[in-house]
Amino acid sequence: MFRAQLLNNYNGNPAVSAKNFSGQIHIRILPLPYDDFIVASKEYVRGAMIQEAFPDLSPADRDFLITGGTPADWFLTFAGDEEGDPEEDLRVLREEGPNFMTREQYQLVYAGTCSSEDILIYNRKQIESKYTQSSMAMAV
Repeated sequence: MFRAQLLNNYNGNPAVSAKNFSGQIHIRILPLPYDDFIVASKEYVRGAMIQEAFPDLSPADRDFLITGGTPADWFLTFAGDEEGDPEEDLRVLREEGPNFMTREQYQLVYAGTCSSEDILIYNRKQIESKYTQSSMAMAV
């Protein structure tokens, strides 16, 4: 079953919401048509593997649907883990992390106060300043 819940149809794409491990709510406007999401969700509920039901979603998006965790959550939880690959974790965080919004950010986008591209740019800057510094500190 999904941890994420469907919020609405945002400009033809599904907007899904989930609580992460620490109870924070994040929202992702998924990069697939709303109707395709509904069909794939039914396939998943009937027993298809998540990667089979949603082959066009990134692993980060599929993880979010199942666990509610964002790339930033995974990075903070497992950074410095002996079995992990810090370079790969940071790459995924930089590429996928900006796509996940807080509830407040989504409300601004939904109300038309700013665009999802504005949020993407803002989040990308936040990740670069916050997580690049923390990864450099872990390397020391």
